[in-house]
Amino acid sequence: MKYKSKDLKEMANAVRAWALYAVRCAASGHVGIVLGAADVVTAVFANFLRRGRDRFVLSAGHGSALLYSVLKLAGYNVGDLDGFRKIAGLPGHPEYGIDGVDATTGPLGQGVANAVGMAMAEAYLAAIGLSDAEILQLKINLGYEVSPDTGDNGVALYVGLAVMAALGTAVVVGKKKEIF
Repeated sequence: MKYKSKDLKEMANAVRAWALYAVRCAASGHVGIVLGAADVVTAVFANFLRRGRDRFVLSAGHGSALLYSVLKLAGYNVGDLDGFRKIAGLPGHPEYGIDGVDATTGPLGQGVANAVGMAMAEAYLAAIGLSDAEILQLKINLGYEVSPDTGDNGVALYVGLAVMAALGTAVVVGKKKEIF
């Protein structure tokens, strides 16, 4: 089922509210990616990813409040958002083992190589949440250097411009040759 834009907007606003709640409870966290990327990440989860087959890797792990909130909306059991960044609660960066989290991320650029490897190994869509600071990391270029140009594998890149979080975001989606 493909959701209409009005429904996606309402879902994205719910994701924003939950993520901002988590950051407020923790008195710590990154809100730029939450505010700027909620629409795109919500649309990817609602209309493109096939649960149990496709993967979403938040390479910009500092935006984990966004990931946990969209996973909660999608029906994953991530736990309580009020435990975000607290001992025995949800960690400040995504960690494999939490329902719906496909890769532990933290160091900038690490998630790109993880997601490309996943797509190559299993031939499914790997969507990547990527921050602008990661573009400067050599790891993302190496990850794309080994990714295939053809086939059913796909990698969707979302670039959230942290320095322009208050002004808007940019979205880049395409195959390797179109991006680099």
